[in-house]
Amino acid sequence: MGESRHVLLNRGADLLSLGNAEEAERCFSRILENEPDHLPALFNSAIALGRLDRFRQAEERMKQYLQFKPADGEAWNQLGYLYFSSGSYGEAAKAYNRAEEIDSENATLQNNIGALQFVQGRHEQALHRFEKALEIDKSHQDALFNIADTLDVLGRGDEAKKYRRKLKGL
Repeated sequence: MGESRHVLLNRGADLLSLGNAEEAERCFSRILENEPDHLPALFNSAIALGRLDRFRQAEERMKQYLQFKPADGEAWNQLGYLYFSSGSYGEAAKAYNRAEEIDSENATLQNNIGALQFVQGRHEQALHRFEKALEIDKSHQDALFNIADTLDVLGRGDEAKKYRRKLKGL
């Protein structure tokens, strides 16, 4: 490998944080060509592939990562998000449940579960999850936004306005 895996991993992470998922994925894939079980490359490759809407590949990479790190709650949350993004809601629920068994105090996970419940038409349950996310992280912007939208759907527009004002204040 011309460049060290350390250099490729850092470059890929930088590119991913800058929104260049395609180039980031190239870096991670170069590492995985020589070390198919390189855990940071597997995890980050799955994230990059998801951002490129290559969900099946992303899911496979994350599942491969989880074979080595089955107690990684964030990886289960990410796998749930990948399934959710591809419309595989049943699989998303299973992955989110596993993530919640590991780390129920993850605000983003609670928000993600709420989003899944929302698209399934379970608005009251979704609202509860969004509120739980906000209890964990008082400035969780996605939760604030989702609470406001859910309150609107539930016909509680005045309450929704309160959350939109909070969101504007962040």
